[in-house]
Amino acid sequence: MLTSELLQGVICFSSLSIWIFSKKEISIAIAIGFSFLTFFMGFISYPSLLLIVLFALSCHFYISLQNKIIRFLLTLLIAFFAAIAMKGGIPFSNPVPIFEGIKFSSISAPFWMGINIEKAVCGIILTAYIIKRAKTFSEWKTIFKEFIPVLLILIILLFTPAIFTGFVKLNYKIPDGMYLFILNNLLLTSVAEEVFFRGFLQKKLFDIFSINFKMKEAAPLLSILITSVIFGLGHLYSGVLMAIFAFIAGIGYGYAYQKSWKLESAILVHFGLNITHFIFFTYPYYKI
Repeated sequence: MLTSELLQGVICFSSLSIWIFSKKEISIAIAIGFSFLTFFMGFISYPSLLLIVLFALSCHFYISLQNKIIRFLLTLLIAFFAAIAMKGGIPFSNPVPIFEGIKFSSISAPFWMGINIEKAVCGIILTAYIIKRAKTFSEWKTIFKEFIPVLLILIILLFTPAIFTGFVKLNYKIPDGMYLFILNNLLLTSVAEEVFFRGFLQKKLFDIFSINFKMKEAAPLLSILITSVIFGLGHLYSGVLMAIFAFIAGIGYGYAYQKSWKLESAILVHFGLNITHFIFFTYPYYKI
């Protein structure tokens, strides 16, 4: 357990360092170093390590090259590699185990949580390369002012039907090891998913609709809806209800991002919703 916690601390620091240090190379170096460390520890395989290296190179050349055709091809490569990293299941690779079949209450389903190394590392690399971080107090003040109303509305829209359908039940708790969940969900899961789905995919779709197809009025709605559908489909492995809830949540995340074009807004709404679920309701869902 200690080794797992130390590894989580390293990769979480890599993610947090994006906002601590001005040079993105620091975060990227820590993340790639973490990849090699976990490779030698036997957690990830040669295909995983190769994917991470190719992903980093794709992001680097995507930023540094201006040729439209090459950038388009690199966009497809980034999307392809990110999809593989998000899905996981690369041969001979395993997540770093954090929670293994733990029940947070007597009416909660068992929960497994581990560090998806490919997803976490690729998310950090993509964030470091393409995202304009909030730096000033004024920017953070605006982000907090804007994300809280979106979060409150999402809590009502999601947990009301979730309770009525029996998917979750009220279940307040502060379990042991909660800090591990917070670190993983905020700095790894929320960052990786929001940078790919909102910071990369939604932004690309918005640019295509607004610039290439001259659909300036429809672009915001179309880019949010398409991204949210893909986000929802990505949760089908947890059931149809989870996919529907993820689609609705994706709309909220997309709106929060597009309102200010600050990834931090989407990350905080995503994390806020997940931590509300974790503390106040059965997590991951209701099951006797």
